[in-house]
Amino acid sequence: MSSTNNSPLMPQRKIRIGFFTSSSGTKTTTSNAQLAFEKMYSSCVSAISNSYTAEFQKKKLKLVFLEKDTQANYYFGYISCSRDEFHLPYIGDENWDEHNIPLDDKKYIVERTYFIYYYETDILVLSQNHLGPKYSDLSFLLFNFSEEHLPVAFEAIWRKESIRELLETGSALRSCEITLAAPRNFNATEYDLSNSFSKNMIEMMAGMGGSHLKLSLRGRASTRKLIKGYLSEDVKSGIKELLEKMPHLVKKASVTEPKNTKAKSLLDQVLIAEKSVNTKEGYAKHTDVKTAMIHAKIEHRSYLKQYEIGNN
Repeated sequence: MSSTNNSPLMPQRKIRIGFFTSSSGTKTTTSNAQLAFEKMYSSCVSAISNSYTAEFQKKKLKLVFLEKDTQANYYFGYISCSRDEFHLPYIGDENWDEHNIPLDDKKYIVERTYFIYYYETDILVLSQNHLGPKYSDLSFLLFNFSEEHLPVAFEAIWRKESIRELLETGSALRSCEITLAAPRNFNATEYDLSNSFSKNMIEMMAGMGGSHLKLSLRGRASTRKLIKGYLSEDVKSGIKELLEKMPHLVKKASVTEPKNTKAKSLLDQVLIAEKSVNTKEGYAKHTDVKTAMIHAKIEHRSYLKQYEIGNN
């Protein structure tokens, strides 16, 4: 199924699409995210406005509602964040000539991430932009509208639950091997990470000036009472964050368990879809982006059904 009209006259660009579910509440009740989305929409959308702005971790964020579809039961819109760093993008052409983007003191670069939230089933579909807002930014914006400040959080949906569970609290890992490969003009400050282990890996690669980083860790069982041993929770959550937020950097990620020394690869386990959208002067219409995201969800609807509220 094509996501847009495949006219040869229209250049196309790829869009990567991720799938998430709220980690609050149970699968048989209303989640905190559902309530917060409803309150945000009713508070922000009027005849003269459809947006909400806030600051989070030194980032200026803006959420824009483009549509509420009461037939398909979803909100569609985008989150944008401003970039005020020295290293700004350049415009290139077919000859690899690079040109400045003219900006005066009143203009700045803005990165955009599109979302579709299915408010009856609690499934979030999010375009993947490693420089743009993340699901954690959306969680923060929704938390500002949460009833009684209940927590709002999303988790990426993986292809195999058994693989994802290896990196969660309560599991034990004996060893891990990770290889990161940095893109051209790599800038560590562009990546929004919260875990100390993943931050250290990115900073290590940037600090050494290298393009690749290989890391091998092996833990051991603890002899101390009440100490679980093996690799720490920080290492596991750091690996999980790298795979969910920047899979394009991770070229190898494998782990072993204490009683199962056969390595299990974690690559390509986060559920990601890839679509093409028509563009004009480098940009796609909102409707084309929405269509691509809806088609991506339709293709994975059988698998996603297990994560829907009321279907577990």
